[in-house]
Amino acid sequence: MGEVHAQALTQLGIKLTAVVDTQGERAIEMARKFEGTEIYKDVTTMLTDCRPELVVVATTTPSRCAIGIVAIEQGATYLMMEKPIATSIGDAQQLLEVCKQQSVSLAINHQSRFLRRYKFLKDLMGSEDFGDLVNMHVSGSHFGLAMNGIHYIEVFLWLTGSPVKTVSANITKDLSPNPRGAEFSDYSGSLSAFSADGSSLTLDCPDRAGHGTLIVLTLEFGKVVFNDLTGEIWAWSRTASDRALPSTRYGTQTVRSDWVLESESLLEGTLLVYEAMFGNGGDQPATYSAVEAIGVLVAAIESSNNNGSQIDPANVSPISAYPWA
Repeated sequence: MGEVHAQALTQLGIKLTAVVDTQGERAIEMARKFEGTEIYKDVTTMLTDCRPELVVVATTTPSRCAIGIVAIEQGATYLMMEKPIATSIGDAQQLLEVCKQQSVSLAINHQSRFLRRYKFLKDLMGSEDFGDLVNMHVSGSHFGLAMNGIHYIEVFLWLTGSPVKTVSANITKDLSPNPRGAEFSDYSGSLSAFSADGSSLTLDCPDRAGHGTLIVLTLEFGKVVFNDLTGEIWAWSRTASDRALPSTRYGTQTVRSDWVLESESLLEGTLLVYEAMFGNGGDQPATYSAVEAIGVLVAAIESSNNNGSQIDPANVSPISAYPWA
């Protein structure tokens, strides 16, 4: 992701001053592509020498919060971070508090809220044709709860604008080799989350499922099925004359709709997050919802370790750390 961030900054007219890589190889490659970029192997030395206004933290998860706090101490006023921003909810909350105290603009690279297909789904929610969200079901594949599942948790929090109150889960540690290193691992399985506004999320990412991701929104007056990889959207809703009928009349006449929305590239999505961080977008970048999403992940692990019992994310252990990348 580091190079994607560098490309985004270049397109925005922001000079890439320095790249840090403990091994050096990636930094040398980046410096070849982006002229005038200094190479460092130590982040503290780079921050002391360069004093950058904007710091991008695209490392693996264990070092993200510590780097972010050091960057702020060295005068950074903008902080862009990959997700999850921490291996524990306590570290994530600490970073958020430091950013607040020092008036630092923090953005976590949860792109979905800026993408046209997700904005389209949000516009359907609450419309007179479909009504409010009842349930969001993610029929996923072997993509890992922390690696990709967290995006869907954050989307649910954004769509509802309501905190998750309880989580129950049946998940297992993923035994597949992690591409980012043997020290990292993720989780597969199923979780259910229930928000304060009465809506719910069910997220399935079984390790035996090897193709595709569908999102099914159950709304008051209809259902929307969204293929997250192709941009295809299919929807069924009640006729206008049937909307006043009770929910037990679920077999009434149907209005069928379908759309195909072009997907943005990873670079385009990252650009949208930067533009929002700099005040050029309608939605603000994910901050509190990104931290809350980590709380939901931790609650899912604690629930699964306790036979699927319901866990309030507000009450999870703040110091328990997990080896996600």
